[in-house]
Amino acid sequence: MHGCLRFFFKIVPVVIMLIALILAGLSQGGSRSKNVAFNSSTYLFKIDLTRVNMDKVFENDDRTIAELGFSQIYSFGLWGYCKGQTSSDTDTTISTEEEIKQWFSKQDYNVTYCSKPKSLFTIDIVDNLLNDIETSVSSSLSITLPPAVVKQKGAISACAHAAFILLLIGVAALGLSMLCSLLALLLPSLSGFALGFGLLAFVALIIGAASTLVTYTKVKNNFNNSYNTYGIMASLGDNKFYGMIWAAVVLTLIACIFNLIAVCLDRFVSKEPTRTEQVHDENPFMGYEEKQFQ
Repeated sequence: MHGCLRFFFKIVPVVIMLIALILAGLSQGGSRSKNVAFNSSTYLFKIDLTRVNMDKVFENDDRTIAELGFSQIYSFGLWGYCKGQTSSDTDTTISTEEEIKQWFSKQDYNVTYCSKPKSLFTIDIVDNLLNDIETSVSSSLSITLPPAVVKQKGAISACAHAAFILLLIGVAALGLSMLCSLLALLLPSLSGFALGFGLLAFVALIIGAASTLVTYTKVKNNFNNSYNTYGIMASLGDNKFYGMIWAAVVLTLIACIFNLIAVCLDRFVSKEPTRTEQVHDENPFMGYEEKQFQ
């Protein structure tokens, strides 16, 4: 009975961690290719320039964003940025937070280009936008973003770098935890290592997931709160990145619980007393020894 339980609590976390590993890997590898729709639509946040206030953002430049060479939408991920167009009705009047949400919920984002993948990609919205257009135009162009977003410039980049490293640690730790869980079927002492690597993966993933969600939600809110002045909207998209990374966090926690139970079962079995059979003499001594009294 104990053997069946030990096998169950060692093999189940392997399956769970495999799913968590796939989800964490997919979330970490987003925004790398425009040819893979799922990949290009996995990002941290995106900005919409379809209704940008040219006078405010581009200092009274009388050209349109298309004439300047910009796309309508830019999305930013851990490996780079992607850009594209939308066929949604850009003449729709938007003035409130609720209308912004409705716009993004109905918007189609057709990705036309993704930058070359780069590890520890630096998200600098102004520089990324200027690098996307012709040098002859960008050299004489100045972009002004909402002050609240400008203040977050350092946090936007630092959070992306930290998340990149944390997710790599989480993915690697998940892989090691899976390996130890499999080997623990033969070597029970490795169950502790499986639990340790699983906890490391959980900590790395949850910090990465929480920090990105908090940071880029603030970025989104700061853009949208200044929309009536600057005309730039922002969104976290369809939350593919956040959905996958948080699912990986939950699955990793469940796997750790299973590994903890496996460790407890291993210790219980190792400390279980062995039964010894009491051996009796076939011919027990039945006599008596006469004592001499003085």
